[in-house]
Amino acid sequence: MNFLLFPRIQSRWIPAVAAALALAGAHPATARAADRPATAIDASLTPARVHVLEAGPQRVRLRDAARPDQLPRDDTADRWLRFTFDTPANAPAPEPAPALVVLTDGQRLPGELLGPDPQDPDRLHFALAHFDPDPAPAVAIPVARIAAIRYDTTTTPSAEFDPHAAPPADDQLWLRNGERLEGFIEFTADGLTLSVQGAPPIALAGDVLAAVRLANPPAARRPEAARLTFRHGAALDTNDWALQPGRLRFALLTGPGPDDLQPLTGASLAFRTPADQLAQLDLAATGRSLAPWSTLDYEVTQGGAVFGAPFPPRFDAQGRLRANAPVALRFAAPPGLAAIAGVVRLDLQGANETARKLAGVTVVIAPVSRADQPSAPEPWTAELTAEEPQARFRLDLTRDWTVRLETGRGGPIYDRVVFESPQALIRQPPPE
Repeated sequence: MNFLLFPRIQSRWIPAVAAALALAGAHPATARAADRPATAIDASLTPARVHVLEAGPQRVRLRDAARPDQLPRDDTADRWLRFTFDTPANAPAPEPAPALVVLTDGQRLPGELLGPDPQDPDRLHFALAHFDPDPAPAVAIPVARIAAIRYDTTTTPSAEFDPHAAPPADDQLWLRNGERLEGFIEFTADGLTLSVQGAPPIALAGDVLAAVRLANPPAARRPEAARLTFRHGAALDTNDWALQPGRLRFALLTGPGPDDLQPLTGASLAFRTPADQLAQLDLAATGRSLAPWSTLDYEVTQGGAVFGAPFPPRFDAQGRLRANAPVALRFAAPPGLAAIAGVVRLDLQGANETARKLAGVTVVIAPVSRADQPSAPEPWTAELTAEEPQARFRLDLTRDWTVRLETGRGGPIYDRVVFESPQALIRQPPPE
């Protein structure tokens, strides 16, 4: 029916139809376009494909991706651990910020360095970029909370530079010509000074600096906070946020303590941004967080070669673990470990029919026995074949674990597997 030909029907029925759709939970095309497709991980560490309509600290409203016509449902936020959102189609590349500050708890703040606080040189003033209002009000960051700073985000300072690695024994800095220096760093209005024992301090302007790493110890995440990770690289903690169709609002997590981020006088650290800029949402409101295996310490204890050539297990850029049997690895349990989970599958890409018939791997994931906990949980075992190439695992444990891959029925023919973004569940103690 063409409502333009029937104005009286249009005026009487369109409002009623719209109200009925809203009451029934149906979503017209404009609302459906605002849904955010995502891969979600719930509290049982089970992944699922969903469309997120709205979310906040207490409630999540979503729809199962496998059933797009079903009515949306409301869940409590503590049922979910992480939402990783799909990159919108034809999304332009984000503009780089002038600088990036990485905090000791893993937060990443893109923006502009404004120099030290005139009244407190142990704090740096910083203006956050990429968010409304623009320009953003400045925040004071304790120098003791800073792990690293990139002064030029358009280039990589050095292959040695890793802002998330263990802190160095001494402060480190990289110049834009590639030179690296070590000593004690103090920030100034124009850049910084580097003090080396037995030598006078060296003053360096900001335009010659590429990056610095400070010898500050790592800090735990605030267990009551959610972490928002954005397509432009920011990763920010907040306990006041709302994801709505088309938009996200949040307030930066601050506090009155000497180690807290603090707004400058009169500033409000509440921001807005388009929802499609959000890349990942970590919900840690109950002191839980996920740690990808790629961020954990591990060693190869056996194998790591294919037909005599070195071919060690490796993580790719998406956090997938790729390995060839036979091989064994041992992972170190991070503090607060509660469980591990993931999906493991045979990698049959490029295999012909004969190779598929011969492919097979036995996967064994086992907790490591400890003297203080002699009774270890039972290991998890799966036989992967071309007929059953995939298996999901979950183990509740608090100790180190091993992953062992054994060749299957046809010998080392296509005995390679992929662990799809395996995760460790961490329970963080409440702050004292």
